[in-house]
Amino acid sequence: MKFMDMKLKTKQWIIFGSILMMLVIVYFISIYRMSMLKSDLDEITTNRLPAIIAISDMNLNISELRRTQLQHAYSSSDSLKRHYEGLMITLIERVMENIDSYNQLISDQEEREYYQMFDREWEKYLDLSNTVLDLSRENRMQDALLMLNTDVREVFNELTTDLLKLVEINRSVSFDAAERAEVTFEDYKSLFTHILIFVTIFIILVSMGLARLINRPIKKLEYAAKSVSEGDLNVNIDSIIRKDEVGTLATSFNQMTHSLREAKKESEDTDWLKTGVNELNVKMRGDQDVAALAQNIITYLAQYLNSQVGTIYLVDETWKHLILTGSFALSETTEKKAKIKIGDGLLGQAALDKELLHIKEVPEDYFHIDSSTGSILPRNIVIKPFIFEGALTGVIELGSLKDFTSRELEFLNVVMENIATGIHSAQSRNQIKKLLEETVSMADRLNEQQGELKRANEELEDQAKALTKSEEKLKQALDASEVASRSKSEFLANMSHEIRTPLNAVLGFSDLLDSLISDPKQKNYVEAIKSSGKNLLTLINDILDLSKIEAGKLEIQYEPVNPYTVFNEIQQIFALKISQKGLDFEIDIDSDIPESILLDEARLRQILFNLIGNAIKYTEEGFIKLSSKKIYTLDDKSTLDFIISVEDSGIGIPPESQKKIFESFKQQEGQSVKKYGGTGLGLTISKRLVEMMGGEINVRSKVNEGSIFEIVLKDISVSSVKPQESEVVIRDAADIDFEPARILLGDDIVHNRILVKEYFSNTRIEIVEAENGKEVIEKAHEKRPDVILLDMRMPVMDGYEAFEKLRAHEKSNDIPVVALTASALKQDRDKILNKGFDGYLRKPVQRSDLFRELTRFLKFTDKNDTGKKAEPEKNTMAPIDISDNTRAKLPEITSELQEIFIPLWEKIRNFNNIDDFKDFGIRLKELGANNTLDMLEEYGAGIQEYAENFDIEQLNSEVESFTALIDRIKEL
Repeated sequence: MKFMDMKLKTKQWIIFGSILMMLVIVYFISIYRMSMLKSDLDEITTNRLPAIIAISDMNLNISELRRTQLQHAYSSSDSLKRHYEGLMITLIERVMENIDSYNQLISDQEEREYYQMFDREWEKYLDLSNTVLDLSRENRMQDALLMLNTDVREVFNELTTDLLKLVEINRSVSFDAAERAEVTFEDYKSLFTHILIFVTIFIILVSMGLARLINRPIKKLEYAAKSVSEGDLNVNIDSIIRKDEVGTLATSFNQMTHSLREAKKESEDTDWLKTGVNELNVKMRGDQDVAALAQNIITYLAQYLNSQVGTIYLVDETWKHLILTGSFALSETTEKKAKIKIGDGLLGQAALDKELLHIKEVPEDYFHIDSSTGSILPRNIVIKPFIFEGALTGVIELGSLKDFTSRELEFLNVVMENIATGIHSAQSRNQIKKLLEETVSMADRLNEQQGELKRANEELEDQAKALTKSEEKLKQALDASEVASRSKSEFLANMSHEIRTPLNAVLGFSDLLDSLISDPKQKNYVEAIKSSGKNLLTLINDILDLSKIEAGKLEIQYEPVNPYTVFNEIQQIFALKISQKGLDFEIDIDSDIPESILLDEARLRQILFNLIGNAIKYTEEGFIKLSSKKIYTLDDKSTLDFIISVEDSGIGIPPESQKKIFESFKQQEGQSVKKYGGTGLGLTISKRLVEMMGGEINVRSKVNEGSIFEIVLKDISVSSVKPQESEVVIRDAADIDFEPARILLGDDIVHNRILVKEYFSNTRIEIVEAENGKEVIEKAHEKRPDVILLDMRMPVMDGYEAFEKLRAHEKSNDIPVVALTASALKQDRDKILNKGFDGYLRKPVQRSDLFRELTRFLKFTDKNDTGKKAEPEKNTMAPIDISDNTRAKLPEITSELQEIFIPLWEKIRNFNNIDDFKDFGIRLKELGANNTLDMLEEYGAGIQEYAENFDIEQLNSEVESFTALIDRIKEL
């Protein structure tokens, strides 16, 4: 039977039955999609985030263990050694706790395999650490230090790599689950929207064809559906009370909107709960005493829960009474309210039972809510104890004129653990302060009370553990901030790599150009290029240092340092510049400073370079003074405060600018950038470095009277190991005369290869070029070079892979390989050295640095030692074969070159016009072709090609060799 022949009632059944079926499908799809979404979110919150936190804690504790081992090895005091041994045991216990926590969260095979790798490395690390500890106890300090910086450091790096991989696995699974949840939500939203639109259109079309019997209900359904699509979930179709299809549809629609309202309410309740927990955690942050913390807690709870009165009681030291510690809007404070025995009254009974007490019928004699216009009895009282590790910590009581909702009571249940943790942490801090004060007061009786002091230290360590445990939940926001900082720092590091590569050519060719020209104006241009390039390189280094510090990637490397050696080097480095400005350089160093203290020598030099460099820059007349003194902090003279000051008689710093100058990219207001230059990063980096070494930096200054920058490095250990004296390195590159040798240069940047070739243009070194790692291997086997210079980033095959293949082949496994890299990250340098490269050079590569590095592998003579100058190399080019007819024309060709082309050559060199260069090349090519002289024709074609391609570097190089070409033609 056709649809049009059916009765109206049958049509209604078919139409409304279809609508009902669609709505039921939407309902079950919604249930299914929401279950998928919940499953993915549970995977993130229940498994992956706790796993990442546990791994991060492991990494932090292992790094702290590594630093403590170094301090223990370098310490010369027995008391410090015992302290560090105890600290190492504590850190190992923490790592084992982290391992136990994480082991319960492993959920897939790949993660289990990496965890097993980590577990094996951890056992190996513990064995090596015990060996180092035994060596240290046997006073074999050199052996212990050697093992720490080799075997232990290698296993430590492998542990860190394994932990990073485990974090990456958990993070990847979390991202996948989040993406699935997002896709599930978007699919559900799209499906629901399309079905809703389809149903609405269907109803509209049916309403136009059906009788008034169903027109009004459909209109109502259409209006209700539109309201829901616009976000109004409170709409209900109560006016359609029928048992037919329309009534069923209306009932289903009401059920759907009810479910949506419940889901929305549940979501709002969850957001409200999370917001309250987070805000309360913020209120509890910081080093607050117990009373202030309790007051902040009760004030926030009363305001957030719209309560009109509230109190917070804490258990006293006898565990028998509750003491009123904070209140909100409490008008009366009697002795009875200030101290309540546990078990007395409603408050005491709730504390005894450790259960929430909700009172809806408040007794008449209970406390009132007072205001300026009168008082009223609260309708609801809620009393909630808070407990830390099973023990009662305190009780919170809130009174309100309204009923407490279920979500408000749930909020109280959720935050009580955080409140108990925060109160316990504050109490622990107070106890720690008291213990410290007692320790100081008992210093005179130390010998008689060693046992008591030991017990106090053990108690202090237990409290510190509890404090650490209670603060773990507050680290998540800090971790997110650190991730953002690391991302920024990694971006800066990559950018510095990309900038260093072209800077290598800019600085290198400008040095070469400076040695080739004599015109004063042109020399000024070249000097401007060199100065700008060096300033840019300095800026890149400063920004990279700052990014490393902010990302936590810059490590302080403590080692024995002779401070007198550092000060002598500083004096020699700045002596010339100070002399040129006519300043006096005064040095005042205590004569009894120990000759070996534990510092980061490189970072100390960097700080002093910045401070003395600034002093010279801003001082036009007068003096620069470098002073140093020490203050021993222990009776056995094993630690000291190291104080260094740099004083000048320069322009001074106004008081309002003395804090700004330590901020990034900030300089003194009104300072002439054109006169003094600078980026505003030197003092920022210096301040950060001093603080990383546990010290502080201060400035005292008056305008036009000078400045004093003082550094105080606190608790510096005196080392029993003498610093290693660095060997004297070869002097200037001009003094090095290499014997004949062959160097293989692997670099995909043509300018870098040209630059290195020019460095050796007047030497007896042969340069063999390769553009990628694969070509390096082939030419190494074919040419058998004496040294290989290998860039790390190349196409086809990078430097690391090429090095491994070179070492694996018998034809190249004995050839020294020097790595070239534009990366400035420490981990890249460590990776290169750990791979086994024979040398390392960072771009931009200066000629002097390259020559000094190669003296380690190539034979050479020192011109200063021998007193002989290097003889120019004889022409070893193969003879050129020319015809007798061409040879007969050589005098005529030579004459034309000297009389016509030499003046033209001098003219185009002075004016540097590209068209003139091109025309010069064309004429030389034609002269060579007309006289069958291939070398002249090829030379002219080369100049023409370079001019057409605007290859200025190659063009200038080729043009400068014109007179040498004429000399060769004369010799034919």
